[in-house]
Amino acid sequence: MPVHVQPVAQGDRYRALFTLSGFDQLAPGRYTGVITFRAGPDIDVQPATLPIQFAIPQPEIRLSMPNSVDLGEIRQPREPHTFEVSAEFTEGTASEIEARLINLTTGGQAADANDFTVLVGQPKQVGEDRRRYMIPVQLTAVARPPAGVYQGQIVFSSPSGLAVEPRQIQVVFTIPQPELLVMLEGDVLDFGDA
Repeated sequence: MPVHVQPVAQGDRYRALFTLSGFDQLAPGRYTGVITFRAGPDIDVQPATLPIQFAIPQPEIRLSMPNSVDLGEIRQPREPHTFEVSAEFTEGTASEIEARLINLTTGGQAADANDFTVLVGQPKQVGEDRRRYMIPVQLTAVARPPAGVYQGQIVFSSPSGLAVEPRQIQVVFTIPQPELLVMLEGDVLDFGDA
């Protein structure tokens, strides 16, 4: 866990402000540790150790999902592509999840995430457990975006501020080149009177 120290001189003494980071990388639970201070041979550091303890709370909504999902080809606007996430609630209800598409790119260039919508569907309870649900997530193109392979993240949140973990999933999908198909009946095209 990274520790940043910012010493402040006060005459012949120093005070220090310690900043710990990396809490977002820790699993929920209680943690204890010791910060050990070391200095050169001519410097006396008192106290030489400082005990610390802290807790990372359980999120109110825990999602189980793969790191990434390939949604395949999106051929038509408004054609939903769906995947499911498993959700366990320690607080709140199954309607407590929203999702949005961010950091969308195609061909290494930024793409407009507003060309797509992400909807969280109706949750389905898993067995008799009123805290576990399967939740469908749909990605849909609003209009026909440019062809290409798209990559981005779908980020989950709670409108009432409950903690959701993990918060995002990587998505990949393809918009193929449009195909134009003209069907003719007979040998003659009649455009009517000109």
